[in-house]
Amino acid sequence: MSAVHFPKGFALGAASAATQIDGDCKESNWYEWYQNGKIKDNSDPNIATDHRGHLEEDTRLMAEMGIRHYRFGLEWARLEPQEGQFSQEEIEKVREEITLLQQNGIHVLLTLHHFSNPLWFEHQGGFLGKNAVKRYLAMVEFAVRHLGDLVDEYVTINEPNVYAVCGYLGAGFPPGEFNISHALRESVFHRRAAHQGISLPVILEPVLHQWFYFFSIPFASNAICRLERIMRSPSYRFHIHSYVSVSSAQGV
Repeated sequence: MSAVHFPKGFALGAASAATQIDGDCKESNWYEWYQNGKIKDNSDPNIATDHRGHLEEDTRLMAEMGIRHYRFGLEWARLEPQEGQFSQEEIEKVREEITLLQQNGIHVLLTLHHFSNPLWFEHQGGFLGKNAVKRYLAMVEFAVRHLGDLVDEYVTINEPNVYAVCGYLGAGFPPGEFNISHALRESVFHRRAAHQGISLPVILEPVLHQWFYFFSIPFASNAICRLERIMRSPSYRFHIHSYVSVSSAQGV
């Protein structure tokens, strides 16, 4: 097998989502989804892989594996368990994790939203809710204000297209609807507005580096195929990862 060569400056790393690994969260839409028997193997997101209980061990293992770049996500439900009530304890735990990673030579890219909503936000309609963008931006501003001295790269919203298909076209994410209109409004309009709204002074008007991708589900229904065609059109195009680099914005 021939060697694989990456271009100079290419950063190869690992990524995770809070709901997938952390545990310790009963305030999210995914825990309610689990309680309603919607997870096929009955995996409990309040346990997950108990990363929070093995933080030092897991970080040491990543360092031993040679990982130098790591994207992990905030759990909004822990950060703001009740609307407008932010947890200083949670932000300190996130700071502890980031600091530990940096001490082990691992550069952090922080995901601000990765498929998981606080229950109060979900019950207001999620990103379809009247004040959804405002509430999301309030969380982002709080997080960046308290973490900005440690983090210079952010993913604003992870894979909005995936969430639209899986949450609103019957593919297994909460809220488990099948409604193409909601899928379009949720991802194309509201989530794009939420991303574009992050020109906050706290992020110093960053350069936005964006990529577009849409996956095809082999067993996709006509509705899903139609949604893909709409999303691929120039009028509705949006991006799988919306990426903010503060260092790029500052010319560093």
